[in-house]
Amino acid sequence: MHISLLRPWPATMTHASLITEEGAYIAALRAWGRHDARRVALAIAWGRYGEADARHELTAALAWHAEQARITTVSCRALATAMLTEQMEAIEDRHQAVLSGMIAATERHLMDKPKDIRGAVYAIADMARTEEVPPDFIESAFNIARWRMRRRA
Repeated sequence: MHISLLRPWPATMTHASLITEEGAYIAALRAWGRHDARRVALAIAWGRYGEADARHELTAALAWHAEQARITTVSCRALATAMLTEQMEAIEDRHQAVLSGMIAATERHLMDKPKDIRGAVYAIADMARTEEVPPDFIESAFNIARWRMRRRA
């Protein structure tokens, strides 16, 4: 028996749009403001902005885009809050992964060369620079690795 994959729409299905006009506006504002959301979220992670200041700046950027496109039905403040939260969560997840990698690299280096503290710090400083994480990750990774190694000994 042959089943055709190209079947006509059943009578119960309608051809209504899956995306509303407001949803399209939100999608457009998200696309236009994605770079700004990432930038202010990184500024928070690096300690350059407070969260409230970052939210206000992102709201203003989204409001400018909305004004240019004559979008009046979207709350830029609510959208900015949601976008900033999403970006902060993504950055936090990435930073946790990088920190774990830095800790592991420090432990490996110190197991191979226990007296080469400077080499371990340089190695994780290079990782921090490459991954663009805040400089305080270097000290944190080093201290956590040393603490773990002492516990194992």
